Order: sequence, then C-alpha cells, then structure tokens
Amino acid sequence: MSVATVGEQGKRFLVIGAGFSGSLLSAILARHGKQVTLIDHAKHPRFVIGESSTPAAGLILRTLVKRYGLSELGPLTRYGRWVNELASVRRGAKQGFSYFFHQADTDFQVAESHPNELLVAASSALELADTQWLRSDVDQFLCDYARQQGVILRDLTTLKSLQRDGVSGEWATTVVDSAGGQERLQFDWVVDASGQGEAVTRLLGLPSGDLHGLKTNTVAVFSHFDGVKSWDALLAEERQDTKDFPFPADTSAQHHVLEEGWLWCLRFDHSVTSAGLVLDAHSLADGWQQIPAEKMWRTHIASYPSLNRMFQDAQLSVMPNRFLKTQRLQRIAGQAAGQGWVSLPHTAGFIDPLHSTGIAHSMSGVERLADIFLSVDSGHQVGVDAYGEQVLGELKLIDLLVAGCYLALPSKRHFEAYCMLYFAAATTYEKNRMDSDDCNLGHAMFLADDAKWVTAVRDVFYHLQELAMSQNWGEPAQFEAIIRRKIKRYNHAGLCDAAVSSMYQYTAAM
Repeated sequence: MSVATVGEQGKRFLVIGAGFSGSLLSAILARHGKQVTLIDHAKHPRFVIGESSTPAAGLILRTLVKRYGLSELGPLTRYGRWVNELASVRRGAKQGFSYFFHQADTDFQVAESHPNELLVAASSALELADTQWLRSDVDQFLCDYARQQGVILRDLTTLKSLQRDGVSGEWATTVVDSAGGQERLQFDWVVDASGQGEAVTRLLGLPSGDLHGLKTNTVAVFSHFDGVKSWDALLAEERQDTKDFPFPADTSAQHHVLEEGWLWCLRFDHSVTSAGLVLDAHSLADGWQQIPAEKMWRTHIASYPSLNRMFQDAQLSVMPNRFLKTQRLQRIAGQAAGQGWVSLPHTAGFIDPLHSTGIAHSMSGVERLADIFLSVDSGHQVGVDAYGEQVLGELKLIDLLVAGCYLALPSKRHFEAYCMLYFAAATTYEKNRMDSDDCNLGHAMFLADDAKWVTAVRDVFYHLQELAMSQNWGEPAQFEAIIRRKIKRYNHAGLCDAAVSSMYQYTAAM
C-alpha cells in the first residue's frame, strides 16, 4: 500500500452512516492517519437486512485485511473461522444459492432431473462457506472496531446542513445531537454511506436518478422469525429425494420462486430466520400500497401449501417484532460523486436482493475508495469521479441481470438459464482477482467495464423481453443455447450444463 504524504494525512473526513460499509471505510482511513468523524442518526444495535454474503465479498474482505493490517477482521471472511474465533457475533452458513420453484395451490415436489430445483454451490466445504450476516451484530461490531481505530463516532446525531466553500474546498456542516445541541464542523471530504437516506443528494438539492431507466420494479414484505420449519426437514418428512443436493438447503441463500416473485429464507445459527417476499410490482393489483404488511405476507404464503407448512408455527422475532413493507425497492442517484464528496454503492442506488449483490458491491466501494484516499497521489477528485461513474454503471448492469429473471418467472428453464449470466459474471470477477497477485482495483464489479459483456447481457435481456411479451416461450433449449454462447468466454465453472440436471456441485473460484 502506498503511504500518503504528511499533508494528505491531515485531511479530515466526514462519513455519514455507521452501517458496515461506512464503519469499515472509516476504520481503514483512521488506522492509516486520517481524521475521521462518523455520524449516524440512530445507534446500534438495530434491525437491518441485506444479510447474504458471496465469494466476491469474502475475497474483497480478505484483501482489505491483508492490505491494511486488519487482522481482527479476518474471522469474518469464512464461516469456519467466524464460528471458532468470533462466536459472539452471530451469523449463519451460506454454502451456495438454492432455488425451489413453486406453483400456487400445489405441493412442492422434488422430481428426477430436478425440474423444480436449482442449486449452485459456492464453496467446497462448510468451514470455507460464505455467511449470512446478522446485521445488527455485524454492523455494531464494525462500528465498535472503527472507534478502536480512532474514529470519532457521533451517533444519535443529525446532519442539518452541508455547504462547500468553492475557494478552499472545505465543507462546513451543522450537526444536531439527541439533546438538541448544535455544532458546526469542518471537513475536507464527505463520504455518504447513509444508504437510502442519500444525505448528500438531499442536503445539496441534487436531482435524483431516472427510475424510468431501470427495468426491475419490485416491492418487499419481510421480517425476522423464530420457529420457521427446516426446509430440509420438511422435504425429508414428505420423503422427497434430495440425496444429490450438493449441500443442505438450509445452509444456503434459499430462494422460493413463485408465480408473482420469490421468497428469501436465510437461516442464522441461533435459530432466527430472515425471510421476505419480493414481488414483481407488475403482478400486484391496484391498491396494494394500502394493504397491511402482515395481511400481504399471509395472503401470498397461504397460496403455496409447502411454504405455508414451513411457516405455520413461525413467530416474529423480538427484533424487529413486526412485518415491514417497502415501496418500490429500486433507486439510483443522479450522480455518485461530486466536488469533495462521494457515495458508497448502497447510497448510490439499490436494485434488488435476488442475486445477493449488496454486501460484495458495498465492499468493493470500500476497497476502491480506501485505495484512492490513501494513495500518495493528491489528485483524489479524478479517481473519485471515475469511481462514481463506474458504480452507476454497475448498478445499471445489476438491473439487467435481475430484471430478466423476473421476466422469466413463468418458465423455470428460462429463469435458470438467465441466472447463469450473473453466475458467469460473478465467478469471472472472482477468478480475475484470484489470478492477479496485485488486484487491479480499477476493475468494475460484475464485469461492468467489459463492453462486450455488457452488450451480451443487454442483447439477451431484450430477446427475453420479446419472449415474455409474446407469451410464447418456445423451446427452452434454444434460449439455453443462446446463453451458452454468450457466456462461453466467461464460463470458468461449467455453467449452463444440461448434464448436471440443475445441481451445480462446485462453482466457486476458490
């Protein structure tokens, strides 16, 4: 790592938002000589979703640990180490992605050749697995870690104003604490990690991004539950043949694919389950906004007998102890960086939880911004501007990778084939990192800087859109052949292979 000059070390940073990415970036900057103030309108612990990590997230975190001397965070990079070395921070195991395709009013059935399942392994063993993050624990742990590195934490604090001097480039801010006391502070750089609060955009009166340009349009109803029946146990009780599943379904990011969307199910080791319905807004009747969250949840779950049995004894967990419902999930900023300020990816926008992109994308933002701000080169603005454009491009690519899956909901084989675009991008990104001794941090997530790849994804999306509009799905093998051709040079993991019957034993780069 390059070491910043004495003058650059004196730079003062304001980081807005003490979630995991804001806290992690703050900790890195403070550990390497920056003056960092981290403010948040609330305090820890608190309920947050966005809980499923991926191999890319683990790879990035391992790089950060090595590059910046963060040995205390090493246990977070693999499930086995986490359990053995950091047991007080709760988590669950994630050995891969599992998909179970349901039909309304019909019991779920496992059948030969797996026409109703797709399992994609992401690790070769449980101890090497990725993790489901209990965000209330993980976010608090990383916030506490940031304080230990010298970060000034001001929680229960609201940022009321933000102005930048055009001559000196210095930011003047007014903050208000929980007792109503006001204080004026000054900084050289502002990093917005406030997520959907989009603090900088709001305070500077910047225009929002164009949601009409996004293809995905979904809403969610979710909570944490106690007493959710094991899906593996439910299948076993019904004598379903799961012997060729590459991992237990309960140690995965479980996707129950429905006619109108899908249900996530993430299990933590302390018997709490995160579960949420993500519904295609096009499938919802007018007036859905007025339906109470619990009624919306129970109505959809009741339509699928096997899911109804899985949740029949479930109770809401103490945190948050209620059902939560969103408006449209998708958002994108008009810009992710400007003079003297920059947003982390989750603040710049969000698409959908379908491919578990959130943690890895946020980690990549931390990695790139830490590299920019700790570089000996004082021309940080150029790097920040390029990063901002790159993040928006990544969000638009994620949108295409996700939106096609919603188009393909009526056809399992089209859905599965389209998913391979995401898995090809993710595994190629992972392989590129593994093959490089010194990772090129300029590389975009999900190959968003590869023009040929982006064009290929866009072409497949519009082809699928035509199929969906015509409601004539044709022969799935033809669509699978198109996907196979498009991912050929990116297919390092044996994807889109009919011979494996939707059971991918091992696709990870590690």
